[in-house]
Amino acid sequence: MRSLALVEAEETRWHSLDPEARPTSEWMAHLLLHRHFEAIGSPNRVILHSHPAAVIALSHYPVFKHEETLNGELAAVLPELPLYLPLGLSCCPAQAPGSIELAKASAACLGSRNAMIWEKHGLLCFATTLDQAFDYMEIIVKAAELWLKIKAPSSL
Repeated sequence: MRSLALVEAEETRWHSLDPEARPTSEWMAHLLLHRHFEAIGSPNRVILHSHPAAVIALSHYPVFKHEETLNGELAAVLPELPLYLPLGLSCCPAQAPGSIELAKASAACLGSRNAMIWEKHGLLCFATTLDQAFDYMEIIVKAAELWLKIKAPSSL
């Protein structure tokens, strides 16, 4: 199983830098997000998508439904988070994986932020370089883990 697929895309054409690798089933969402970045003039060209258990668990709690509150809670448990992501992260409601609805909801939710949690699914980080996207991912996962240990209610 491959854990990283590097894909170059232009307009409606794409190719994998590794001929054996294939893009994720959420390829349409990724492609629509790239188009979103172009439309708003964002320099982001990297979309890093993963499924960290702590982030998925966090999205099951009611705080996830209140983006501003969630960002405040994560910043409270990890004050360095706003240094990396001053606009915070966005929260995309659950949609069927790989669906066009997921693609549309993602573009609608993102705005100009550099990270998004797909409810009950995973995390996406957006940057100009892969290293920067990994940094965003690492800091969000750390904040989610801390929130779950420190602030999570004992029951949903």
